[in-house]
Amino acid sequence: MRDFAWRSGRADVELPVEVATDGDSFAAACKNIGTGGVFVATDRLCRVGTRLSLKLQLPQQPNPISVGAEVRWTRPGDPVAPEVRPPGMGLRFVNPPVNALVLIHELLLTREGRS
Repeated sequence: MRDFAWRSGRADVELPVEVATDGDSFAAACKNIGTGGVFVATDRLCRVGTRLSLKLQLPQQPNPISVGAEVRWTRPGDPVAPEVRPPGMGLRFVNPPVNALVLIHELLLTREGRS
């Protein structure tokens, strides 16, 4: 499975994230991340196409990174096994800062033991 995660450019990881929409913000958990986006586990689903601001706390980084995102898809979760398929949103990064992409890429390399 690890090889697939590397080829897909994503890594399963649990990270705190603050999600902000127009006039609202809430804490959630990032469950996987790649340079193109994240899956955020939350029961506060936004509509597909909604633009959000994220603050992700990456491991071994003193400050969170800020990045814009757009909701690409949502899922209500699995009521029988929410720990396996939690409710949440697939988010695509929108014009991410270069330093954020570098830090995410370094996280992916570290998770795969390639640094």
